[in-house]
Amino acid sequence: MKLSFLLISLTILIGGVACNKTKDDTSCTVAVIAKSAPPCTNWGITVNGTTYMADAIPAEYQVVDMKVCVKYEIVATPPICLCCGGDIKIISISRY
Repeated sequence: MKLSFLLISLTILIGGVACNKTKDDTSCTVAVIAKSAPPCTNWGITVNGTTYMADAIPAEYQVVDMKVCVKYEIVATPPICLCCGGDIKIISISRY
């Protein structure tokens, strides 16, 4: 009886772990789309309270406060160029 209970418990435990579903892409970062203040018209993302201007946000994602799942890398921006380029390079982006 104890052996049967142990085998059933073990089967349920292993089955629960094996069926644990996660997002297909766990390496992206949840972010919010943001727009820079005038006179610039750049788009960017906000991650953990920090806003990064992006090199290019696709038109379909240019909606303020839209949540997205994004892969990006931080790049250097010349400090004298306020409205050009971006702080980050978008590698991939999708709706969250």
